[in-house]
Amino acid sequence: MACYSCSQTEEAAEIDGHGLFTHYLLEALDPDGPNLQGVVLDWDTGLLSLDICKLIDNVLRRTVVDLAGKSVPAQQQHPDYSVFGSPAN
Repeated sequence: MACYSCSQTEEAAEIDGHGLFTHYLLEALDPDGPNLQGVVLDWDTGLLSLDICKLIDNVLRRTVVDLAGKSVPAQQQHPDYSVFGSPAN
């Protein structure tokens, strides 16, 4: 999997010297308080995991687009990802 903070024609926004996308990705992946919109429960084993695709689709993309548009100067930023190969079994 490859995660992209913005498209090739855009420039990634920063807050306090750090990338906007990376800031919110790391926040969502925090093991002490992961964003529940990306948590997946395996009903057979009871194990919880984080689905990065769900996080980007349901949380990060909307957050980053909104905050980049409100930055000074306002800019467009559209995070995305690519999945390569087949999922592990």
